[in-house]
Amino acid sequence: MSAGMKRAAKITLSELKTRQNSDIDLLEIVSLEGRYYLGRLHFGDEIRILTDKAGAPLLYYGTAALQEALSDFPVKRTEVMPPSGYDEMVGLSDEGEPFMRVPVQGH
Repeated sequence: MSAGMKRAAKITLSELKTRQNSDIDLLEIVSLEGRYYLGRLHFGDEIRILTDKAGAPLLYYGTAALQEALSDFPVKRTEVMPPSGYDEMVGLSDEGEPFMRVPVQGH
C-alpha cells in the first residue's frame, strides 16, 4: 500500500442507507483490469469500500451501474480511477498510487 493510501473499511448498501450522515464527499470509481469497477466512498477522513453482506467487494461492469447503485445518496464529487502505467513507462518508481484521477462532470 502506498504512503498516500489509507486502508479502507467496508460498508454495504444497507449499512449506507441506515448511516446517519450518508452524504458521500468523494466517490472513487476504481477500475480493475479495465473490466470491473469498485466503489470507494469517502466520508470526511473515513474511507469505505462498497461490499456485499459477506464482505466481498461489490464489482460493477460499468461506471454508470455503480453510480446508479448509489443514486439515492448525495455524492459531492466523483472521480474515475483507471490504472496508469505512466511512472513505470518513464522509468520512475512504481511505488506511488498506480491510478490516474479523472473527474466526472456533474459531481
